[in-house]
Amino acid sequence: MRKVVVYAFAAMLLLFLGSSSLFAQSHYGSVRGTVKDPQGAAVPDAKVTLTNVATNVKQDATTNGDGIFVFPYVAPADYELSIVKEGFRTSTARVTVEVAQQVNLNLSLELGKITETVTVIETAISINTTNGEVAHEITGRQLHELPC
Repeated sequence: MRKVVVYAFAAMLLLFLGSSSLFAQSHYGSVRGTVKDPQGAAVPDAKVTLTNVATNVKQDATTNGDGIFVFPYVAPADYELSIVKEGFRTSTARVTVEVAQQVNLNLSLELGKITETVTVIETAISINTTNGEVAHEITGRQLHELPC
């Protein structure tokens, strides 16, 4: 009888410990990556956006000093990843996250065009377009100095 109780206790203990590890598992995946410039240097403070293609739900992250970004809890789905940093072209990539998958990306940003805006403000000369009349104002002094 005592043997039966020990076996029953051992079986319940194994069942309890085994089931608790099942509950600890998650269906979420993660997306992690490194952003570099064309020379291979890290790009810090870049804005990284992960957008679920089906639901349009967005998550934002910023690269650290080593150019690394992390999205730790990502539901399984198809995503569009975009990276924006001043001085670089916006970069996009398609990412598929599976159940409990860790996606690692190494991305490189291309240099963007430097743009300069020049604004010219000028007033137009007033032209009489209704008739052929030509007019000009003269001062009294100019009138006095006219030859006779």
